[in-house]
Amino acid sequence: MSGTRVRIAPSPTGFMHVGTARTALFNWLFSHQTNGVFILRIEDTDTERNRDEWREGIITGLVWLGLDFDEGPFLQSELLPDHVASAEALYANGYLYACDCTREQIDERIKGNDKPGYDGFCRDRNVTRTDVTALRFRVPDEGVTVVYDVIRGDITFTHDSYEDFIVVRSNGVVLYPLANAVDDRSMTITHIIRGEDLLPTTPKQVMMWEALNHCPEVESVAHPQYATYPCSSTSSARSSRNARTPSPSSPTATRGTCPKRSSTTSRSSAGVRVVKKRSCRARH
Repeated sequence: MSGTRVRIAPSPTGFMHVGTARTALFNWLFSHQTNGVFILRIEDTDTERNRDEWREGIITGLVWLGLDFDEGPFLQSELLPDHVASAEALYANGYLYACDCTREQIDERIKGNDKPGYDGFCRDRNVTRTDVTALRFRVPDEGVTVVYDVIRGDITFTHDSYEDFIVVRSNGVVLYPLANAVDDRSMTITHIIRGEDLLPTTPKQVMMWEALNHCPEVESVAHPQYATYPCSSTSSARSSRNARTPSPSSPTATRGTCPKRSSTTSRSSAGVRVVKKRSCRARH
């Protein structure tokens, strides 16, 4: 297999976690196995929690572990124009709609509802966009999104289990699900190898990816293939929850201790594919 492009996309909101190193290892191994490209993208859009030293810790930590990246590091904050342009395309084509509901108004309306989350109040109100409106994604009323995962097989997500989620905040910030999908599209990522903790966001990204492919002003891009590996077992999760990889300036690194080599490798991602997704074309 050739032409594979994989990435890791950590956030510099704390010390580099051992889980990040594990994800990096799996992606690095797969890129080397397939003569592909391993990309480092740092998702630094959380301006309140980001710190420069944590960003540098991710970069130097990967180097210390011997997980050299072929492209990057790219900063997600520098890709903001692409995120905004994609959000505008989705809005222009009816996939996003403006919502002026406050959290308090939503909570009051959904009291006693069997289904938690946003109730779609603004879906058909044709709310005018202002500096207090957010943009929500119009999740299809019916149907399912099925993602084929090479490790887990077919994973089915019913659309009625998802609320119309916010994509752009009222302050103009494009949120993770769209920003992540847009960056993967622009970097032509072919395989997404990550832990199961991110599995719930997968259908959101798949639905928006498919919606972008139906926007005439946006170039259509093939969906990436997925491989979602299990996170730590319950017994080991407690001990590793706060585990972090040592920085190159830590005692472990400065005394010359080499990082231990993992005896576990990821299963091959070859053949991961999205096998079915319902178009999220807006109703007219």
